[in-house]
Amino acid sequence: MATPLHKIYDAFLARITADEWTLEEELAIVERDWQELLRMAIFRFKYPRVSLEIESSEEENESGLQAMQFINDLTNDEIQLLALYMKHEWIKRCIASWENIR
Repeated sequence: MATPLHKIYDAFLARITADEWTLEEELAIVERDWQELLRMAIFRFKYPRVSLEIESSEEENESGLQAMQFINDLTNDEIQLLALYMKHEWIKRCIASWENIR
């Protein structure tokens, strides 16, 4: 059974305060942002033991987007490492905000 992306998102959201996304009304926009953070995290994952390739399933999730999942099962270690890399990318984005640069 493949690992759905929402497991990674849950681990990521447990590591941060999600204030940035509370103002957004559409969950689809928020999920697209999380997907981009996940893509950055996958890029940083140098030597995974399983393929981190993502596939689309036939089902739709609660926000109306096509459900996405990894092809393989990820272990908790891999999930937590991806969540940590997502957090790192999110922190870099927060630090590099226009308000902080000024």
